[in-house]
Amino acid sequence: MALGDITLIDTRTILDEVFGPITAVHISGDVVACAYSRLAGGYPVKIRTFNVDSAGNISSDIDSKTIFYPSGLQNAYHVGNLVKIASGVYALTVHFKYSLDIRGLGIATINIDDDGNIAVDWIDTLNVKLGGGYAIAWAWVANDLQRIEGSNYYAIPYLFQYYTDDWYEFAMVATVSIEPDGSIAGAVTDELNLGALLPAEDSPSNLCHVSSDVYALAWANKVSTINISSSDGSISLITTNTEVWEGANPKIANAGGGFFAISYSTGEFTGGYIVSFTISDDGLSISAPITNIRWCLTRGICSCMLKLFESGGYAYLVITAVDYSWDGQVRTFSCSLDDGSLALVSPLTEFYTGGIHLFETYIILVHSSTEEVFLIAGQLEDYNGLLRSLSIYSPAAVTLATATTNAATAVGSGVGTPNGTLDDDGGEACDCGFEWGETDAYGETTPPQSREIGQTFSYELSGLDPDTTYHFRAFATNSAGTGYGSDANFTTNPVSPSIVTPTVTTDEPTVAEEVANIIGTLVNNGGEDCDCHLEWGRTTAYGNLIEIGTKTTGETFSQQISGLTPNTEYHYRAYAKNSVGTGYGVDRKFTTKQRPVVNFRPVENRSYVLSRWEL
Repeated sequence: MALGDITLIDTRTILDEVFGPITAVHISGDVVACAYSRLAGGYPVKIRTFNVDSAGNISSDIDSKTIFYPSGLQNAYHVGNLVKIASGVYALTVHFKYSLDIRGLGIATINIDDDGNIAVDWIDTLNVKLGGGYAIAWAWVANDLQRIEGSNYYAIPYLFQYYTDDWYEFAMVATVSIEPDGSIAGAVTDELNLGALLPAEDSPSNLCHVSSDVYALAWANKVSTINISSSDGSISLITTNTEVWEGANPKIANAGGGFFAISYSTGEFTGGYIVSFTISDDGLSISAPITNIRWCLTRGICSCMLKLFESGGYAYLVITAVDYSWDGQVRTFSCSLDDGSLALVSPLTEFYTGGIHLFETYIILVHSSTEEVFLIAGQLEDYNGLLRSLSIYSPAAVTLATATTNAATAVGSGVGTPNGTLDDDGGEACDCGFEWGETDAYGETTPPQSREIGQTFSYELSGLDPDTTYHFRAFATNSAGTGYGSDANFTTNPVSPSIVTPTVTTDEPTVAEEVANIIGTLVNNGGEDCDCHLEWGRTTAYGNLIEIGTKTTGETFSQQISGLTPNTEYHYRAYAKNSVGTGYGVDRKFTTKQRPVVNFRPVENRSYVLSRWEL
C-alpha cells in the first residue's frame, strides 16, 4: 500500500432520532464516545460510548445517557465537538433554542471514565451567548471548542445573527475558562467581533494554532490571525488577508513548517478546493495563495480536515465532505514542507452513498499503527446516525512517548518550576506537563504543552506553602497513551515575614522614529533584591524579553530598543522576580514617530552682473 491510501472497514447505524451533527472523541484504548441532539422528547443531548478495536470493528453501546441542557425551549438544537479537558472530563458546545425566536450558545462538561461509563448529569454548564434585546437572534455553534495552548482557556468561533429590519450576521470568537475538574467560570472571559458577514456568507472556520498565543481562522473570504493570551484568555485581532480564498464552508489546518491549508466549496457544481499559504509565527504576515487544487467535482462542502503525519518532506492530511448527491466523501492529500505545493494522494472514496443529511461529519483517530484506524460520524437523511471506520496507511506505528523528569528550578518560598524533557515523542507531537502535589500521589496536573522529540518543557507553580516538600513527575501523552518520568521533589524556602512579592511600575517611554527607551521602576523589592526584566512587542503577547539584572527598591531600569517601524504602535511592561513571586507593571503602549516630511521651495531665477571691482 502507498502512504495515505484509504480502506473502508466497518459501518454501524445508530437507530435513533438524530438531529444535527454527531461529534465523537477517543476516550481510551478501544473506547469512543459520540454525542448528538435527539429530535424526540424536547431535543436533549444523547451521549453514547462504544468500542472501536484496532481492526476497526465497531461494537454496540457500552453506555448511553440522555441529558437535558438546563436552558431553552428546544433544549439542544445542535451540538458541537466533544473535547477532552482532563482524564475522565469532557466538554461540548450546545446550540439551544432559548425561546420561540431566540437561540443561544452554551458549553457543558461531563464525566466519562476510561471504561466508557457516562455520568447521569453535567458537571457544569455556561450560556456563552444569548440573543437578548432582539426580536429574533441566533448564536450558532460554528465550529470546534479549541484549547489554548498551556492554559485552561478554551476558544469558540461562532456565528451571531439577529433580525431588526433585516438579517445581520457577525463572525465571533469567545474564550471561557474550564478547570481540569470540569468546572466552568461563571462568565465568558473575552469576546472578539471579527466583522460583519453577508447573508450568503458562511460561518467562521475552526481555529488553527499557529505559534505561541497566535491562532488563525477563515471567514467571509478572509483569513485572520488573532492573539489569544494563555495567561488571561484575552483576544485581540492581529491582521487579516482577503486574497487567500473565495467560497464557503471553510476549514483550516496547520500542515507544519509555516504552511497552512484551507478547504472550501465554491458552489453546487463547481466543486471543492484546497489552497495552501503561509502564516508567520507572530501572525503579522499572511501570504498570497501558493497552490490551489480541486479535490472533488461537485459541492465538496468540507466537514473536517486533519493533519495525519509527516514523511519524506511532506505533510499528509485527510479531508471529509458531502457532495451534491449527499454522498459522504473522504480523501487524503499532501503539502510539501519545502514550498507549500499541494497534491492529491488517495482516490476520492465514498464512505456513504446518497444519504448524509447535514454537512458536518467528524473524523477522529482511534488507533495508531502502520494502518491508522479512524472513525467518521454523521447524520443520515432518515434521522438515524452513521458510524464508519476506515484505515489510512501511515509510515510507522506511533508508540508510547518517554519523558524525563528534570530537577526543579527557581524555587522560592511560594514558587517552584518543575522541568522535563520529551526524550521520544513516539512518532507524533505530544501533550506534555507535570503531575504534582505534596505526596507522590500528586493530585494536581499542569496545563498541557505541545512538544516534539528532544524539546524541553517547564511550568512555574505559584501560591505554594513555604517550607513544604512538593513531589512532581513529567508526563507526555500521544495517541498511544501517556508515558511518565520518575518522581522528583523540591522543598520551598522558609519565608521571612518581611519578604513579599515585589512592586513594579512601567514608566513613560521616550520615543523617536525608529527607537524608544522603555523604562521601569522597582518600587518595592519585597524584602530582597530582584531580577528585573522588560518585555515588549507589537501586541500584549510581547514576544521580546530584555533581562536587566539585579535591582533593589527605588532603582529605575531602562533599555533603548532600535530598528522599530515609524508610526507604529508597540506594547511593553516591566516586571521583577524575587523568591516569593513575580510582580508586574501595567501594560503601556507607545507609537513611534512619523518620519518628517521635507518641503522644498523653488528659488526664483535671478541674474546678477558683477562690477569690475568684484571680478
